[in-house]
Amino acid sequence: MDPCRLLGSAAAIAKAEASGESTLIARAGHTLVTAVAVCRRGDRIADPISPAGWTEEVGAIVKGRFELVFDDETRTLDAGQAAAIDERQPHQWRCLSERGVLYRVALKAFGESR
Repeated sequence: MDPCRLLGSAAAIAKAEASGESTLIARAGHTLVTAVAVCRRGDRIADPISPAGWTEEVGAIVKGRFELVFDDETRTLDAGQAAAIDERQPHQWRCLSERGVLYRVALKAFGESR
């Protein structure tokens, strides 16, 4: 088994940008889940990135502007900004700019079995 797998996000982002389509690239391992979403204005990402019992999600805005929506709070994040979200906190992302790229990652909690 290859211990290092490429996400392949650079080529997928370029292809999605050229076509104007939204796309999601995700990879999961035993202890790490990563995802890159290329979005259009109004696209929402509400699905959890990882199974229950994992640690917080970190979302970083690569391009554009996104809204991070919780039950009782909304935050706006621009390219270069990031947020850490407890895995028990329901939330969703919404693209506010014409085009946006969101990178998300989650780690398995220490002490959890494979």
